[in-house]
Amino acid sequence: MLCMYVSFPEILGNRGLLCYCLQITLKERLSACYKPAWEHGAGRPRPKPKPRSRTAQAQPADQVVEADLDRPVRAYAFTDRYESGDRIEHPTLGLGVVQGLAGTMKIHVLFDDKKSVLVHARPSEQV
Repeated sequence: MLCMYVSFPEILGNRGLLCYCLQITLKERLSACYKPAWEHGAGRPRPKPKPRSRTAQAQPADQVVEADLDRPVRAYAFTDRYESGDRIEHPTLGLGVVQGLAGTMKIHVLFDDKKSVLVHARPSEQV
């Protein structure tokens, strides 16, 4: 059977396509060969994806980065930029070693077996 899809907006009101088949009657064409132009379920709200658990994300928490003794101990400031192995002195948490990046402008720091997330490389506010 030879079929050709043709749009008939005056018949369907811009709702779909018709299959123009040469071997069937006009009534059969309108009823049997109608194909909607929208996909099934269009316009319905989609369910939200399930949130990922934080434990499922890959974390290099078990690996401890040793302090680089060639670098001096630096006083912590959120405007400074830090790298893995840097030693920093925090006013309340004490001496710590930078373990790595924790995201955009954040670092993991190990203070006496307690890991904390601190900000770094933030632009200073100009008043």
